[in-house]
Amino acid sequence: MSKIYTRTGDDGRTFCAVLGGRVDKDHPFIEAVGTLDELNSILGVARSMLVSEGRSKHAETLARIQRELFLLGYSMLGKTTPPNAEWLEALIDELMRSVELHWFILPYGGMAASMLHYARTVCRRFERRLVSAIKEGLPLDKGALAYVNRLGDALYAMAVRLAWEERKIEEAPSTKGEEASH
Repeated sequence: MSKIYTRTGDDGRTFCAVLGGRVDKDHPFIEAVGTLDELNSILGVARSMLVSEGRSKHAETLARIQRELFLLGYSMLGKTTPPNAEWLEALIDELMRSVELHWFILPYGGMAASMLHYARTVCRRFERRLVSAIKEGLPLDKGALAYVNRLGDALYAMAVRLAWEERKIEEAPSTKGEEASH
């Protein structure tokens, strides 16, 4: 049996090869890596929901994103080039085709759409953590930051598309006090 615990992190520190040794677990780079892991886990939940709903095309898209996030983690370690954001732009355009939004929407929809809205917020937190790590002087590839920025947009577009297909788009109240929903 393989043991997965080492007890070396019991003091609130962890080893990080990129940072050259043991660092506090709340170091900006460690925070970024942890948020990346959280994002990928949430996408796994959304993917599972899509599979159970029979929405295999969207589930396959999330599988690709999960694989690319894994590669992004390696690129943060300087071991690979970060994934390219261009395919995400094409995905966003495809997802938003024929969806008409007139105002901000509430993060709502079926279970998978709602989970993707949640994933989008974690993706934006991941992006903020990357910026903090860059400010700490870590030489992270700017392509990684571009990918994560575009991914937040793509997760929003996918959530909106799913909710649109379910007829569960709900627009937020406008500043004029008017409410609208589809």
